[in-house]
Amino acid sequence: MKVAVCVCTYKRPQYLDVLLTALSKQKNINNANLVVIVVDNDVNKTAFDTVAKHREFNILDIRYHVEPQKGISYARNKCVEKALELNVENVAFIDDDEIPCEIWLSSLLETKYESRADIIGGPVISQFTEEIPDWILKGGFFNRPNYICITGNSLISSSVLKKFKKPFSEKYALSGGEDTHFFLSIKKMGCKTAWSKNAIVNEVVPVSRTNVKWILKRAFRTGCTASMIEIDLNGRKVIFKRLIIASVRFLQGIFTLIISFLGKHKFVKSLWYFMKGFGVLYGIMGGQYKEYHRVHGK
Repeated sequence: MKVAVCVCTYKRPQYLDVLLTALSKQKNINNANLVVIVVDNDVNKTAFDTVAKHREFNILDIRYHVEPQKGISYARNKCVEKALELNVENVAFIDDDEIPCEIWLSSLLETKYESRADIIGGPVISQFTEEIPDWILKGGFFNRPNYICITGNSLISSSVLKKFKKPFSEKYALSGGEDTHFFLSIKKMGCKTAWSKNAIVNEVVPVSRTNVKWILKRAFRTGCTASMIEIDLNGRKVIFKRLIIASVRFLQGIFTLIISFLGKHKFVKSLWYFMKGFGVLYGIMGGQYKEYHRVHGK
């Protein structure tokens, strides 16, 4: 049964090199039935040399494509398009800054056939490139919630993807949240999901993200996109619910600020709650924080 592993990349050849090496070391997988699809979202083809090197020395079947339209949604949709052209039965997603364990793909497939689910998710664990301050660890700012499917670690039946002309909404191409929108959409369709606890990937967190500014910006963006996505999928009737969520975030921020004498992690956490709340409100008002404008040089 052929499986396509989809990787979107943008100007991170060093990370992509590590990922492709890790994919070549997957255990309990017949490489004849595995194809890796790399979609480079850079018209300058900064990933080309890395892919060429692995094509020469790697046992994997690696397909390389360029998506000139900047934005993560466009790159993900190109991945799906190219995967379905190969008539694969399953499509796995992993990010270019992640490193899968050796039983990552086999664990996803095992869980799929045991559960008969349409979508399988797995844990994403942050891996820091340098020593970081204690307040970041204590605050849990880079902890990922379990049992929530994301494109950083998932396996999807091709039959589900075929139901969409473009699975990942282009509305979120520069803001992020396109994967959340997709997974919530298919959940509404009644697709079955399952969790593979052994399908672990480590996400490389660069030191440039381990600061208050980046953490608060990400909190604002996720709060904003959460509101946008829920309104997109369920209509304006959910606004009252989103207002309650914003209120809860503000109350959490106030309470955490009161006990911020316990350490810097509590003070930053209080600001994190406030930024989440403001993001929720901004999304309700139709605002969109395009986090990836800067990444793409716009």
